Amino acid sequence: MADLYDDLLSDDDGQAPVQTQEADTRPLYMRDHELAIITKQTTDLTTAMSSQFKLLKTFITESAVARAEGAATDSDVYDTCFRELLDIEEGLKAGPKVMGEITGRKEKQVGDPAAFFEHLMELEAMGIEGVSDRKKYQRNEEYIEFRKGVWEAMYDDDDEIEPPAPDKWFDRQTGTVKSLATVHDILINGENTADAAGNSDDELVVARTKISLKCPLTLQLFVNPVTSTKCPHSFSNDAIRQMFGRTTQIECPVGGCMKKLRVSDLKPDRKLERKVERFKARRAKEQQDEEVDEI
Repeated sequence: MADLYDDLLSDDDGQAPVQTQEADTRPLYMRDHELAIITKQTTDLTTAMSSQFKLLKTFITESAVARAEGAATDSDVYDTCFRELLDIEEGLKAGPKVMGEITGRKEKQVGDPAAFFEHLMELEAMGIEGVSDRKKYQRNEEYIEFRKGVWEAMYDDDDEIEPPAPDKWFDRQTGTVKSLATVHDILINGENTADAAGNSDDELVVARTKISLKCPLTLQLFVNPVTSTKCPHSFSNDAIRQMFGRTTQIECPVGGCMKKLRVSDLKPDRKLERKVERFKARRAKEQQDEEVDEI
């Protein structure tokens, strides 16, 4: 029986025939369970990468703030890096979205699943690239916090100007992002700056609130500052508490302010405290530099 089986497999020369198989060029079908596996893997990758993106954004932010506090002029480099990272993160989020579009197709037949996925991802990327800076970042909370932090480090002086609203960060006509230095120049010099040419007056009307780092009671730098919840005024904690004496309510000691204040209305202002500390550090550094120059 074994000999007969061998004869059937052999040709006339007694050699086993070489069997060839043509490549299967038929369209592939993605089964539901396969789609589910791929979708999960794509989602898991996005989740895993999100923590890495968070670390990178923290590193870029801390580096930009540190450089700005040291009077460096390269904040735009960090700004660009932060925006590019946001774009990459947004592109990565397109993976699960694309898989959702694929699984939602009634026709599961796909000639080349990998090429089809890549094609849809390219379309998503083109959609991101075609959007202006204004639309991508104006309402992005992470970018807003990044820019505010760098602004405070760059322009946190006695006569500080509050960070302008995010809509003032972008060119009115092109929607491209402006450097913080340019935005600051426009706030200071108005439409006389070269960058402001062609902008309407209403775009240059920005609240320029001057913030003093000195307590209105002691006329010295704030110490453990507290800010009223009833009015916008701040004080050194000990100084304002001494104003109460044995009373439970006083009138705000800032001239022209008629608000009634209680101790419970005074809240620690950590942001203002950090500004004072940064100012003191810069002043100490300047004094140190002057001493070195004298030597």
